[in-house]
Amino acid sequence: MSLGQEQELKTLNAAEIAFYNQARQQLIWRGKISDSAQVFSRGVVSRLHGQQLSGWAVYDRGDDPVRLHISINGEKVGETVAFENRPHLHLLGVRRGGFVGFSLDIPPVTAEDEISVSVADTGQPLANGSLVSLGPASKPGTAVAFAHPECNE
Repeated sequence: MSLGQEQELKTLNAAEIAFYNQARQQLIWRGKISDSAQVFSRGVVSRLHGQQLSGWAVYDRGDDPVRLHISINGEKVGETVAFENRPHLHLLGVRRGGFVGFSLDIPPVTAEDEISVSVADTGQPLANGSLVSLGPASKPGTAVAFAHPECNE
């Protein structure tokens, strides 16, 4: 395969490659956490609308809400707890009766900024928890819906 063909394959399959890398990252974190006394968390960053970032997170065990850290370009800008009602997740059998959502206002971002959301207790990033190059979606009043619909609220 030529270098040009390889590049074309990577371009045509960019969304699938990103999804694979995200799943691989979560699997690595699950392994790290299973080797310790900590609990793995499932969840996603599902939307950025204007300056409001939202999503959901739930621990695999226990009934405590997940505490999250939000960073922009490596600097912590906020902390929140995932306890908001997400009725559709309750209908899908997500624990805590669907009270696993979060939303937080963040400072204005540009297309060059990286937003990161991670579990406070473990450092585990949420799926879609590292957002780069939001581009025009960072304009007020514009919503970002992520590439994989199962991640969206």
